[in-house]
Amino acid sequence: MLSKMNKTKKFFKKIIFRIIIILLFFILINSFLQGKFRKYKADTPSFNNISYISEESLIRKINGVNKLITLELELSQIVTIDKSIGNLDLLKKYKRINFFADCSYYIDLSIIKEEDIIINQEKKLLFLTVPKPKIYNISINEDKTIFEASQNGFLRFGEIKLSTEEFNSLQDEVLTNFEEKLKGNEIYQEALNKSKISLENFLLSLIKEDLEIKIYFK
Repeated sequence: MLSKMNKTKKFFKKIIFRIIIILLFFILINSFLQGKFRKYKADTPSFNNISYISEESLIRKINGVNKLITLELELSQIVTIDKSIGNLDLLKKYKRINFFADCSYYIDLSIIKEEDIIINQEKKLLFLTVPKPKIYNISINEDKTIFEASQNGFLRFGEIKLSTEEFNSLQDEVLTNFEEKLKGNEIYQEALNKSKISLENFLLSLIKEDLEIKIYFK
């Protein structure tokens, strides 16, 4: 009986010993892996706590956006349809239509190449050269179009009515005028300024670093 008890005790001692050995083995392995992980993190390139980002990886993110809308604005134009006869007030007959258009500019980011971007980690500078903004959309908002009543002289009567063809031709002319306005110096300069701001904010959202951004147009 005592012999059996001794054997049982020895058996349990062996099991406990093996469990302790296994636990020690796992503790050592865990400590080794944590040390390797800390070493890996310490070896990651950085500059003043700024994680390194390459031009190549940033270009991939920029190209993925394709078109960046940089400015949206509304334009309006009043068109006068004159059906007067001569210069006498009695024979005057005209009508005004006020058109409104939703317009926007964009920059094509899909054509940005690696040579268009320079990152100077030492001076905390990022230089980006992009194409100039282009007109993206000119859309007449028909819900906002205002049709004034016809203004008639004493000897003129009725409303001025346009056929579908005449109205479509008039809208085409208005769209051309809106396009010319968008290409004008004043509005286009605003588009350039807004594009710089939009690009800076966009880049900051990508890099999440304390870098000064310089935008240039080509």
